[in-house]
Amino acid sequence: MDTNEFNPYAPPQAMMGSGGSFGACYRQGGRLVVPRADAPFFPCDSCIKCGQPAVTTLRRRLAWHHPAWYLLILVNLLVFIIVAVCVSKKMTLTVGLCGKHQARRKAWILVSWLCFAAGIAFFFVFGNSESRDFAYMMLLGGGFIVLSLIFACVVSYLIVRPTRITASECILTGAGEIFLQQFPSA
Repeated sequence: MDTNEFNPYAPPQAMMGSGGSFGACYRQGGRLVVPRADAPFFPCDSCIKCGQPAVTTLRRRLAWHHPAWYLLILVNLLVFIIVAVCVSKKMTLTVGLCGKHQARRKAWILVSWLCFAAGIAFFFVFGNSESRDFAYMMLLGGGFIVLSLIFACVVSYLIVRPTRITASECILTGAGEIFLQQFPSA
């Protein structure tokens, strides 16, 4: 039997994105363009922030919608949320993180939980104070802590951000320059 002959019972053969060949991924300045077909083969063996060897991988479910949809917030926040969920384009990507960036991400997650606990404490403990001025100041402090919580959550979650997702590709920001250098420029 000839080894080049087609075998319908053989398992499918696919080219993986190893050895420096990452399919059709390329960079546009500080942005990384990942075709949807190459997303499962995206290189996650190096840190997406600094290019060092990765010690962990994170699966990111990216979603994007056109910024003009934010105008619906002026109509109604609930309407915006429903429309944004319906029109968002989604893509899943696995990215790698080195020990330093993993530790930084975990620290921001810890800050988020501490802000959450402190905000709850401010609202319940100091909101029941006899002094009205003191209670208002503490409620204001609790509100500030909750806003800090929102900021810390966003910082810890956003490793890479999509600037656009189409039917054929995803354009990402947030990748480090050293990581981007391994891709051809467009």
